[in-house]
Amino acid sequence: MFSTLKSQLYTITLSFTIVSMLLLFIAFIHNRKIEEQILANLKLKQTEYLIAKGNNYINLFMLYESIDSNFYKKKESKYYDKFMLNEKEIKTELLNYNELNTKNKDEIRNLKYKIDSISKYFKTLISLQLKRGFKDYGIVGSMRDNIHWIENEKALNKSDILMLRRHEKDYIIRQQKKYIVEHNLLINKLLQRTNSKNTIFHLKSYSEKLNNVVSLDNQIGRMGDSGKTKELNLEMSSISKLISIIVHNNTKYKNTLLKIYKFGYFGFAATFFILSILASVYISSRMSRQFHFLSKTIRKFIKSDFKIKVDLPYKEDKNEIHNLTRDFIILSKEISDYINYFQEKVDEQTQKLTNQKKLIEEKNIEITSQKEKLQDQYKIILKQTSKVEEQNKKFLDSVYYALQIQNALLPNTHALDQMFSNNFIFYKPKDILSGDFYWARTIKINEIEYKIAVVADCTGHGVPGALLSMLGILFLDEVIVNNKIISPAKILDFMRYKIILTFQQKENFAKISDGIDMAICVFNEKENNLKFAGANRDLYLFRDDKLNRFKGDNMPLGKFIKTDKFNEFEISLNDDDLIYMMSDGYSDQFGGKNHLKYKVSNLRILLSEVAKMPIKIQKDALSLNFDNWKGNCEQIDDVLIMGIKYNHKRIKETVSTNKSKKNQITK
Repeated sequence: MFSTLKSQLYTITLSFTIVSMLLLFIAFIHNRKIEEQILANLKLKQTEYLIAKGNNYINLFMLYESIDSNFYKKKESKYYDKFMLNEKEIKTELLNYNELNTKNKDEIRNLKYKIDSISKYFKTLISLQLKRGFKDYGIVGSMRDNIHWIENEKALNKSDILMLRRHEKDYIIRQQKKYIVEHNLLINKLLQRTNSKNTIFHLKSYSEKLNNVVSLDNQIGRMGDSGKTKELNLEMSSISKLISIIVHNNTKYKNTLLKIYKFGYFGFAATFFILSILASVYISSRMSRQFHFLSKTIRKFIKSDFKIKVDLPYKEDKNEIHNLTRDFIILSKEISDYINYFQEKVDEQTQKLTNQKKLIEEKNIEITSQKEKLQDQYKIILKQTSKVEEQNKKFLDSVYYALQIQNALLPNTHALDQMFSNNFIFYKPKDILSGDFYWARTIKINEIEYKIAVVADCTGHGVPGALLSMLGILFLDEVIVNNKIISPAKILDFMRYKIILTFQQKENFAKISDGIDMAICVFNEKENNLKFAGANRDLYLFRDDKLNRFKGDNMPLGKFIKTDKFNEFEISLNDDDLIYMMSDGYSDQFGGKNHLKYKVSNLRILLSEVAKMPIKIQKDALSLNFDNWKGNCEQIDDVLIMGIKYNHKRIKETVSTNKSKKNQITK
């Protein structure tokens, strides 16, 4: 049965596995017992923590709820409710402990009894406190009614009443009986001085109730050295000692288990280890002799490049090693035959590879020639790229210089703040240069100052739009500053005339459809109104939580099928009115989840919400909403929104300040 090496190894392996499983099982049972004891100790620690938590609820009741009027109104303690929930949790932990550890049953039963007694003490403490009362409740409240009657009736001297109240408060604060003695002595003196029956009744009632409060305080044990409080403290101390005893017993039992495991387990393991070594030595001695001969012959066979003839003694069907020797002799003969066959094939392939190498060398010469031509072409491309980059740099320098010119023509922030103390400009060009522009000036005619604000959107963006915007700024300076025209409608008529006249001078005027959309506001601070006219641009006025729209004419400033005169609106202004003018870049921007246009309707809703914010924050709110809407989409047009908050009082203050500054400068 054990003649083969395989059967011998199987037998030893099976024995080793069975013993190992037995050792593992013993270790598992032992560790489980140890874990149960550790877990039981943890449950006790948790119970101890919960008991301390319950004691804390009692202390919180004495510290806070006993002086809380809501407690006396409802006659219910929230800390008692928490204490009872905590007690249920303690009993659950003890139940879990009993499932883990069947020992210490008497101690656990005693622990449960003590926990129940604590809840009874707490309930008694609450009933005593309710009877004692606080401020207007219980005996204390009734006692104060007596002394307040005496105070209100002025039956005694004010100094005597104050002294009675002082002794009462000294006792309540310090809980010392000497103040009660002094209080009673003073009561007796006052009883001898007065003849009023009502006064005598209230004095005696007041004194009796204070003595009842003292008695209840002794029963409660407010200083912790007597009464129910002392009994609770003693019970808590005995519970802690009892838990310590149970933990000690568990620890002792755990250490005993560890000793049993240490000596039994390791002794059995050492015996098994020695027997395993002896069995291994016996089997290896039987295997090593035949393996030695086989290994030596294999090395010789390999060193001879698999050419020598192998001849080894072996016994047929003896065991696996002898069978392996037989198989190796057969394999060595097969290897020698295959080597001779493959050597012939290698010689044939070597000749083929030599011929292919010659062809590859010829192809390499041809490829090298083509590579040199490609390198020459690459150098030419590099030169052309360098020229393009240089031209691009010059173009960008010109564009940035044009941007400086454009920015110089636009009103700066200081100038706008001088005109309108509360304003913002949300200006976001699509490219470096912008086709949108804004313009603002103060014009004085016949001792009346007119403040003019313009928002314009030129056809296109980038360089073409910027050129048209500069032309628009020059025409505005001409018509308003030079010609003193302050009517918005006439300004638009003049601008359209100048633009058409300018482009008519070109031969290809028929092909030019460029123009400007513009909104103009003229503020008359003296009359508290503004005049507005628009070319394809509207004005929005926010007043009384409502956004009002004043629609401009559906005509641009330029060549168009319709060339009627522009209409003009006159609007009376109130303080804190908000005026908005804008280009179409914001409402035409694509974005959102479905990459749709923002639309004018959504912009109106947004303006109604933004108008409720401070004017200085509105620009940031519009900018943030625009970026969130645009997301990863490309900006399709220049964006411009001007906001002005009208305040006549502030304008007057600003004007007077500016005048005083001018006078100072003149002096």
